[in-house]
Amino acid sequence: MSKNKKIIIAIIIVIAIGLIIFLSIKLSVPNSYENGTITEGDTAQTDTESGIDWSNTDTYTVAGSNEDVFITKAGVYTISGTINGTIYVKTDENVKIVLNNATITSNNKPAIYIENADNTYIEIKGDNTIDATTSENLDAAVYSKDDLIIYGDGTLNITSNYDGIASKDDLTI
Repeated sequence: MSKNKKIIIAIIIVIAIGLIIFLSIKLSVPNSYENGTITEGDTAQTDTESGIDWSNTDTYTVAGSNEDVFITKAGVYTISGTINGTIYVKTDENVKIVLNNATITSNNKPAIYIENADNTYIEIKGDNTIDATTSENLDAAVYSKDDLIIYGDGTLNITSNYDGIASKDDLTI
Protein backbone atom coordinates (compact mmCIF):
# COMPACT_ATOMS: atom_id res chain seq x y z
CA MET A 1 0.00 0.00 0.00
CA SER A 2 1.34 3.42 -0.88
CA LYS A 3 2.15 6.07 1.69
CA ASN A 4 -0.66 8.37 0.39
CA LYS A 5 -3.28 5.61 0.78
CA LYS A 6 -2.14 4.95 4.36
CA ILE A 7 -2.46 8.65 5.19
CA ILE A 8 -5.96 8.84 3.65
CA ILE A 9 -7.07 5.73 5.56
CA ALA A 10 -5.67 7.18 8.83
CA ILE A 11 -7.52 10.47 8.22
CA ILE A 12 -10.78 8.61 7.53
CA ILE A 13 -10.38 6.58 10.73
CA VAL A 14 -9.73 9.72 12.81
CA ILE A 15 -12.79 11.45 11.29
CA ALA A 16 -14.96 8.37 11.92
CA ILE A 17 -13.84 8.13 15.56
CA GLY A 18 -14.51 11.85 16.05
CA LEU A 19 -17.97 11.50 14.53
CA ILE A 20 -18.79 8.51 16.75
CA ILE A 21 -17.68 10.41 19.87
CA PHE A 22 -19.67 13.51 18.84
CA LEU A 23 -22.84 11.50 18.18
CA SER A 24 -22.55 9.54 21.43
CA ILE A 25 -22.25 12.78 23.42
CA LYS A 26 -25.22 14.38 21.62
CA LEU A 27 -27.38 11.27 22.07
CA SER A 28 -26.52 10.85 25.75
CA VAL A 29 -27.92 14.29 26.68
CA PRO A 30 -31.55 14.20 25.55
CA ASN A 31 -33.64 17.35 25.95
CA SER A 32 -30.77 19.40 27.30
CA TYR A 33 -30.69 23.19 27.16
CA GLU A 34 -29.85 23.01 23.46
CA ASN A 35 -33.29 21.86 22.30
CA GLY A 36 -35.09 25.09 23.15
CA THR A 37 -37.35 23.50 25.77
CA ILE A 38 -35.73 25.62 28.46
CA THR A 39 -35.14 29.28 27.61
CA GLU A 40 -33.30 31.87 29.67
CA GLY A 41 -35.37 34.41 31.54
CA ASP A 42 -34.95 37.63 33.49
CA THR A 43 -33.21 38.11 36.82
CA ALA A 44 -34.87 36.19 39.63
CA GLN A 45 -36.48 37.93 42.56
CA THR A 46 -35.42 37.61 46.17
CA ASP A 47 -37.62 34.98 47.81
CA THR A 48 -38.36 35.40 51.52
CA GLU A 49 -40.16 32.03 51.80
CA SER A 50 -37.12 29.95 50.82
CA GLY A 51 -34.63 32.11 52.69
CA ILE A 52 -32.41 32.19 49.60
CA ASP A 53 -31.46 35.28 47.63
CA TRP A 54 -32.23 34.09 44.10
CA SER A 55 -31.39 37.49 42.54
CA ASN A 56 -27.95 36.32 41.37
CA THR A 57 -29.26 32.99 40.08
CA ASP A 58 -29.92 32.18 36.43
CA THR A 59 -33.60 32.01 35.48
CA TYR A 60 -35.28 29.87 32.85
CA THR A 61 -38.76 29.47 31.41
CA VAL A 62 -40.45 26.27 30.26
CA ALA A 63 -43.66 27.22 28.46
CA GLY A 64 -45.08 23.89 27.38
CA SER A 65 -43.33 20.82 26.03
CA ASN A 66 -44.14 17.38 24.70
CA GLU A 67 -40.84 16.04 26.00
CA ASP A 68 -39.14 15.43 29.31
CA VAL A 69 -37.39 18.48 30.77
CA PHE A 70 -33.96 18.08 32.36
CA ILE A 71 -32.75 20.52 35.02
CA THR A 72 -29.03 19.94 35.52
CA LYS A 73 -27.84 23.19 37.11
CA ALA A 74 -28.88 25.70 39.75
CA GLY A 75 -31.50 28.22 38.83
CA VAL A 76 -35.09 29.37 38.99
CA TYR A 77 -37.28 27.51 36.48
CA THR A 78 -40.75 28.88 35.77
CA ILE A 79 -43.07 26.22 34.37
CA SER A 80 -46.26 27.27 32.59
CA GLY A 81 -48.54 25.77 29.97
CA THR A 82 -48.83 22.05 29.36
CA ILE A 83 -45.92 19.64 29.87
CA ASN A 84 -46.38 16.10 28.59
CA GLY A 85 -43.45 14.38 30.25
CA THR A 86 -41.37 14.47 33.39
CA ILE A 87 -39.40 17.34 34.89
CA TYR A 88 -36.13 15.78 36.08
CA VAL A 89 -33.85 17.54 38.58
CA LYS A 90 -30.28 16.31 38.88
CA THR A 91 -27.71 18.73 40.28
CA ASP A 92 -25.73 19.31 43.46
CA GLU A 93 -27.07 22.84 43.80
CA ASN A 94 -30.30 24.58 44.87
CA VAL A 95 -33.14 24.61 42.37
CA LYS A 96 -36.39 26.54 42.46
CA ILE A 97 -39.30 25.43 40.30
CA VAL A 98 -42.14 27.93 39.98
CA LEU A 99 -45.37 26.27 38.87
CA ASN A 100 -47.35 29.10 37.30
CA ASN A 101 -50.63 27.88 35.75
CA ALA A 102 -48.96 24.66 34.62
CA THR A 103 -50.39 21.27 33.73
CA ILE A 104 -47.93 18.36 33.88
CA THR A 105 -48.99 14.91 32.65
CA SER A 106 -46.66 11.92 32.92
CA ASN A 107 -47.14 8.21 32.28
CA ASN A 108 -45.25 5.44 34.12
CA LYS A 109 -43.05 7.91 36.03
CA PRO A 110 -43.36 10.92 38.32
CA ALA A 111 -44.35 14.26 36.79
CA ILE A 112 -41.58 15.91 38.85
CA TYR A 113 -38.64 13.68 39.79
CA ILE A 114 -35.89 15.13 41.97
CA GLU A 115 -33.11 12.59 41.70
CA ASN A 116 -30.48 14.84 43.24
CA ALA A 117 -30.29 18.45 44.47
CA ASP A 118 -29.02 20.36 47.46
CA ASN A 119 -32.57 21.64 48.04
CA THR A 120 -35.48 21.84 45.63
CA TYR A 121 -38.06 24.55 46.20
CA ILE A 122 -41.40 24.40 44.42
CA GLU A 123 -43.37 27.64 44.50
CA ILE A 124 -47.04 27.38 43.58
CA LYS A 125 -48.61 30.32 41.68
CA GLY A 126 -51.99 30.28 39.96
CA ASP A 127 -53.89 27.06 39.24
CA ASN A 128 -51.70 24.02 38.58
CA THR A 129 -52.45 20.38 37.83
CA ILE A 130 -50.25 17.30 37.99
CA ASP A 131 -51.56 14.00 36.62
CA ALA A 132 -49.18 11.06 36.84
CA THR A 133 -49.30 7.31 36.68
CA THR A 134 -46.20 6.00 38.41
CA SER A 135 -44.43 2.75 39.14
CA GLU A 136 -44.01 1.01 42.49
CA ASN A 137 -40.37 2.14 42.67
CA LEU A 138 -41.08 5.82 42.01
CA ASP A 139 -44.48 5.88 43.61
CA ALA A 140 -45.54 9.53 43.65
CA ALA A 141 -46.55 12.21 41.18
CA VAL A 142 -43.89 14.46 42.79
CA TYR A 143 -41.01 12.25 43.93
CA SER A 144 -37.85 13.49 45.62
CA LYS A 145 -34.74 11.73 46.85
CA ASP A 146 -33.50 14.94 48.51
CA ASP A 147 -34.92 17.86 50.49
CA LEU A 148 -38.14 19.23 49.01
CA ILE A 149 -39.80 22.46 50.11
CA ILE A 150 -43.23 23.40 48.67
CA TYR A 151 -44.88 26.76 49.28
CA GLY A 152 -46.90 29.50 47.62
CA ASP A 153 -50.37 30.96 47.42
CA GLY A 154 -51.57 29.11 44.33
CA THR A 155 -53.43 25.83 43.89
CA LEU A 156 -51.90 22.44 43.12
CA ASN A 157 -54.26 19.60 42.17
CA ILE A 158 -52.57 16.19 42.01
CA THR A 159 -53.96 12.98 40.54
CA SER A 160 -51.81 9.86 40.97
CA ASN A 161 -52.25 6.11 41.01
CA TYR A 162 -49.98 5.98 44.11
CA ASP A 163 -48.93 8.90 46.33
CA GLY A 164 -49.27 12.57 45.44
CA ILE A 165 -46.00 13.83 46.97
CA ALA A 166 -43.16 11.75 48.46
CA SER A 167 -39.65 12.55 49.61
CA LYS A 168 -36.94 10.16 50.78
CA ASP A 169 -35.39 13.12 52.66
CA ASP A 170 -36.97 16.16 54.33
CA LEU A 171 -40.35 17.35 53.03
CA THR A 172 -41.69 20.76 54.04
CA ILE A 173 -45.03 22.12 52.83
